[in-house]
Amino acid sequence: MRGLHSSRREYEAPWLSFTDLLSNSLILLSLILVFTTISRTLNEKPPVIQLPDNDKFRFSSGGYRLSPTFLAALESEKVPIIKKTLACYGVDTIEIIGHTDGQPNSNLSNLDTAFLSGEKGMSLAGSMRAGSNVDLGLLRAISVKRAIERKVSTTENDVIYRVYSAGSMINTDGRMVAVRNQDQRDRRRIEIRFTRSRQTTFPKAC
Repeated sequence: MRGLHSSRREYEAPWLSFTDLLSNSLILLSLILVFTTISRTLNEKPPVIQLPDNDKFRFSSGGYRLSPTFLAALESEKVPIIKKTLACYGVDTIEIIGHTDGQPNSNLSNLDTAFLSGEKGMSLAGSMRAGSNVDLGLLRAISVKRAIERKVSTTENDVIYRVYSAGSMINTDGRMVAVRNQDQRDRRRIEIRFTRSRQTTFPKAC
């Protein structure tokens, strides 16, 4: 009887070893796939979100405030994409860039004085005057930033926002092209870009 049990253990031992080896191999393969997916995602470029000057995303001439139509379209169409991008690409920084056309802006700027007041200036409270297209692009970027922040930062932790203005210098293909004193709708736009500022930010499975 003892010999029977002994031979049975000897018969089962190779299969047990093979099962352990197979299990460990599957675990190792799974880990490799996970790390490969994360590495590929971290190196992929997230999408650039465009808010072109159209019926939905239009500023008044020389203005920077967002209309109810603009706000509604931003919330329903773009905010879900922003949230998904933050999660799926492991990014934590939203860069908002204002672009204008080349029509001169002849106002007397008060941005420097307004920004000295801190949060009041950044919230665009009061009367802000853009003295140039660079000023105007910045004010528009800040307006969009404030609107996005109200919808995104309540659900996504530690999102970093940066606002920039390209004025009228950058064409839609990303290159600097000569500016003309003309109504060029294609140049007027807001671009939303994403970057990663922290090494510890990881994407989710999407």
